[in-house]
Amino acid sequence: IQIAASAVKPDESTYAHLGKVEIVQHKGMYKVLIDKEFKSKEEALQYREQVIQKGYTGAFLVKYLNGQRVN
Repeated sequence: IQIAASAVKPDESTYAHLGKVEIVQHKGMYKVLIDKEFKSKEEALQYREQVIQKGYTGAFLVKYLNGQRVN
């Protein structure tokens, strides 16, 4: 689940209240991702709703396959 994007690398501690996050570079931007694997899309969507309720209204699912982002 991607929760933010920035041209400047954000501090991970800003997102500590969400659990473990990962900051990756993708297409010239730093992307903040929830570092969690989900067993199903439905499980990910439910978790996304929790993230949205915490104020990250632009949160969306991103898919990884073999460690590579596919969307």
